[in-house]
This record gives sequence, C-alpha cells and structure tokens, in this order.
Amino acid sequence: MIRGPMPSDQGYVASTWARSLLSGLRGSRNRMPDGQTRSAMDWRGHALRRHGADRVPPEPRKSERDLRAEIGARINAVLDRPDTRALIFEVDRDNRPEMIIGWVLYVEGPSVPTIHYLYTRDHDDEGVSLRGHGIARRLLAHIGVTRHSAVVCTSAGPSSESMRGHFPASAYLPLDQFLSPKEKR
Repeated sequence: MIRGPMPSDQGYVASTWARSLLSGLRGSRNRMPDGQTRSAMDWRGHALRRHGADRVPPEPRKSERDLRAEIGARINAVLDRPDTRALIFEVDRDNRPEMIIGWVLYVEGPSVPTIHYLYTRDHDDEGVSLRGHGIARRLLAHIGVTRHSAVVCTSAGPSSESMRGHFPASAYLPLDQFLSPKEKR
C-alpha cells in the first residue's frame, strides 16, 4: 500500500537514507575484488563507491563523525523544506503492525518532479528479499514518473544511478545546487 507520510516516519526515512549512503563505511578495510585495500574512512561508503563514484568528486578522507554530520545536515535540509513531499510503501503482515519497505522523497515541480532519494528495504525480518518486485517503480508511478517522463534526480547515491539508467528522460542536479540555487558553483 502506498500512503502519505506520518510524523513517526521521519526518523525511519532519515536513518535509512543516511545508512544507505554510509553503508560499508566500517567494513571497508577488506581487500576488494580489484586487489586494493580500502581504508575504513573511505568517505563514500559502499553505496556511493558502487553507484555514484563517477559523479562524486574526490575529497580528502574525513572522520566518520564528520561524514555523519555532513550527511545528516543535508538530509535535514531536505526534510525541513516546505516543498519536500514523501510517499511510503508499506505492507500489513498477518495482523502485525505495518512495515515500511520503501519510500521516496521528492518535490513536485511545475512540470517535472524532482526526486531526492528513493529507498527500498533489502529484506524483511524473515530474510525475504523485497527488492526487484517493482516497489520503486510503483512509488514513482504514484507521482507521475513513467519510463519516458522527465524527472530530475538530486542524489548521487544508488537510487539516482539506478533511476537514471531505467528512465532515459531523467537528469541529475546535485543536491547542494538544489538546496542553494542562488549560490554560484
């Protein structure tokens, strides 16, 4: 079921967005398939290394604390904007409380929606895979995004890369430029 957000959803949305961007940060000392060893402070984490490295400029290594603060500030800036909208995809499971399995944050534009981030839970608490079942596509369709409609993506994370691969009429606008459009970059 797709529904609008409730105030109690904000913590889940913010934490899953941050965790998605920071995933792999602690475990990145492992030897990678290319033979290189990654530092534990590789600021991009698994999601950005895998999906967004070509658009993310190299930066000096940062502490985990600084990374969390920076990402948290960006997430809060998006969530605090009056034009930010959200949709939540949840399931009701055998009289148990609903479980959120996906969400999208977006802005309704005059003719083109702007997607900040789209998240789908990897698996449920019983280990059943939740990705690859059209949850993201249904969330996007609910706000009018089809395979051939224009859409703007502000995230350099995995949902943006995947979306732009599946939606040929999409464009990328860095989140910092969206949040501060008057500043020259």
